[in-house]
Amino acid sequence: MLNFQTEAYNLAEDWCSYLNIKKDSNGYIENINDLVVQLCIETTCALVLGRRLGFLCSNTVSNESLRLAEALQDHFKELRDVQFGLPLWKYFKTKSYQTLVKCENYIYETVLGMINDFTEDTSEGTLYASIMKANIDERKRLPLL
Repeated sequence: MLNFQTEAYNLAEDWCSYLNIKKDSNGYIENINDLVVQLCIETTCALVLGRRLGFLCSNTVSNESLRLAEALQDHFKELRDVQFGLPLWKYFKTKSYQTLVKCENYIYETVLGMINDFTEDTSEGTLYASIMKANIDERKRLPLL
């Protein structure tokens, strides 16, 4: 648990520094929604997988991380459109449904790649390591990941 607190503190420090960088000359931050999405992705990956994606640093974001963020945003938009729009996707593949499936597949493949790159040495104390070491039935463990 101590590692979570340390990592959460580091994330908060990086977030504050990043917001200071993003301020304009009047002290305003444009597109704060996009920055919050980046914070959420960074926090989730850092605390669960022990991997920072670089969203809270100036110019260190990889193309894979940018595509992951874009896929997550598109996924939520298309999920909204499919869920609250006309249910035409139940009868034929609409553009929203196809984009939703495409984004979902990309997210799953990317996160599975991150899990495959997971190493015990660098991620001690992460949620993933805690789940993998927990004394629970294997059938119950997989849905937690």
